Formats: sequence, C-alpha cells, structure tokens
Amino acid sequence: MCWDLFSLKEYVKLVENNIYEQNQGRNVMKNIKVIMCDIDGTLLNSKGIVTTKTIDAIKKVREQGILFGISTGRDVPSVKRLFGKWGIGGLVDMVVGSNGGEIYDYKTDYYEENFALPGNLIANIMEHYKDMDVNFAIHGDGVLYTPKEDELIKILSKGDQLPYEVIDFDEYLKEDRLKLLIVCKPETMPAVIERAKTFKNERFKCASLQTTQHLFEFMDPRISKSFGLQKLMEMHGFTMENLCTFGDADNDYDMTLHAGVGVVMANGSEKTKSVADHITKDNDHDGIGVFLHPGRSGLTGEFCGCTGGQHTCGNKSANWRRNESACREHEPGFPYSGYAVCNGCRRGYRKSEFFQRSGDLYAH
Repeated sequence: MCWDLFSLKEYVKLVENNIYEQNQGRNVMKNIKVIMCDIDGTLLNSKGIVTTKTIDAIKKVREQGILFGISTGRDVPSVKRLFGKWGIGGLVDMVVGSNGGEIYDYKTDYYEENFALPGNLIANIMEHYKDMDVNFAIHGDGVLYTPKEDELIKILSKGDQLPYEVIDFDEYLKEDRLKLLIVCKPETMPAVIERAKTFKNERFKCASLQTTQHLFEFMDPRISKSFGLQKLMEMHGFTMENLCTFGDADNDYDMTLHAGVGVVMANGSEKTKSVADHITKDNDHDGIGVFLHPGRSGLTGEFCGCTGGQHTCGNKSANWRRNESACREHEPGFPYSGYAVCNGCRRGYRKSEFFQRSGDLYAH
C-alpha cells in the first residue's frame, strides 16, 4: 500500500465503498425477467452462427426462470425459420421483428403487426433513389423480395441466410409493407444517407436509418424496437425495468436507453454505446455469453468478477485509480468505455452518470 498516495481515512472509506459496490454488483440483474438480443452483429458472430458458449448461457438464464427473446430488424417469419439452424430452437420465448413493427409471443402464439408503410410511399422512395447504384428489398414470409437481381441482393441474401425472389414491385406495392430496405455497397452508404435527407412526401411521414454497412431502411416514424418491446413486456406483466437488452447498431439505441439493463457489444456503434449500461466483448468473442456467464453478470454470482475487493485481473481495490489500462491489458478486447474504475464496480450506473475524481481516488 502506497500511504503517500492514500491516507488511512481515504483507505477505510474506499474499503467501505468497495463492500457496498460488491453487494450492488450482485444485484445488477436482480430485477431482470426478460433478456432480448439483436441478431446481426450481436447474437450472430461474423460467420453467421451462434456460438456454443452463448447457447449455454441462454439455457442457464432460462433455467433461472428468465425469458429469452429476439429483437431484430428482420421480419418475424424469417427469423423463426432460422432458430433451428442457429441452435436456439425451443429457447426463444418471444420476438420483436421489423425494428418493432411486429411482435410474436410463443406461449400464446400471438402475432401483431403495426404501422406498415403505404405502398405508394415506398414506390416514391424507390423513385428518389433510381439514379443511384442501389437495390431494394422487402422481407416477406421468409423471403427477400426484390425488383431486380444483382450482386447487392446476393450479398444480402447470403448475409441474412435467406433466399431472394425477383417480383413485380408495381403489383407487390398495391398493399402496405412494414419497411423498405435499400441495399448498397459500404462506400455508397454516405451518399444514400445524404439522399435520404432530401426525401419528402406531403401525405405521409417516414423515418430512416442505417442498420448495417450494406443496409439503409425506411419505416414508419412511430416504429422502434422499444415500441415492440414495451408491448411484449406489458403482455407478461413486466415493465421495461425488468428488461435486459443486447445490441450493437443505431437501431438498438432506443432499446438500450430504455431497458433496465442495456448492454452493447464492443463492435457496436458509438451512438448506441453512449447510452449503454455495460459494454461487453464483441460478437466474435462471445460478448453475450461472457456477460451472462456465472460470476460476471450477477445472475449467480459477483458482477464482472469483482470478488473480495479484487478484480479478476488481480488489481487490488485500493489500486483501482487508473486500472482501465490494466484491465484492457489483462483482458484484451474487453473495453471499459473510458471509465476510471473497474467495470465490475460501476454498480449498474448509466454512462451519463460519470465518475468524479476526488483527490487521488475515483468515487461516484
């Protein structure tokens, strides 16, 4: 102990705080009744699979009575057909699809769809992009419907693990559709985003956002993942405080913000990370499995390995003044979002509640 840096009084206070924070750590997931995961960039790794470690973690939380579900930009029929392929068949209790435009509950076999875009509005959006090197797609019944075949739709089809079908969109858009996907190359995306800013329709409103490096989506402005999640939570008698979410992209921002515990992958967007309660490892390093693993999540033990006043990297609590570099050194790929103390002692604080420096110590 470096007593020239820490007075005895400060040390006693630190120990007392550490004991309190350990107890708080155990309770991070205490009120969680439902866990909902995004798919692309979150549940699936870059090879398009769900790892054994993540599947085992899902099984363990369900054994504790916690419901598990999917919250995705994909449509409900498509993802339901892929659960078996991903190894999570029988493990999913509910689904939020189309970024909140659809909900499905397995127990009650209840399906609901909300706020589809008018077909003529979708046609107007497509006309707005007709001079650009893009393609279009709409999810439907486990198929990607597209007006033309090209390399872009083939890339999307392979990435989503779904077949595509070229159809007559003039006929298809005689009915309302939940959303429109604009498919493009990553280098074209900035131009696609700029073009969206100039789209206007006097009769209808729509919202748009980038969801992957290849996809830009248009949907009803009332739709969000939180919209669908709220409906499902109410159906089960829960509140959003009983919800833990995992996500990565901008379309996961709102559910991360409003969930009781919002977790973002290390590969997530900066926007979504800015409202995260916790940052976990990326989707290629079992981020979900790591966070939910006993001894890290607080579900069956200490949060983030903080036990007995010592982080798993070996730093004693009194030396956690500038430990973030040490934690990164001992656990590469597990960033701590710039906090000055161990992630395990954050006590579930949201990112906006920054730690303040007090003398030579960092305190809440």
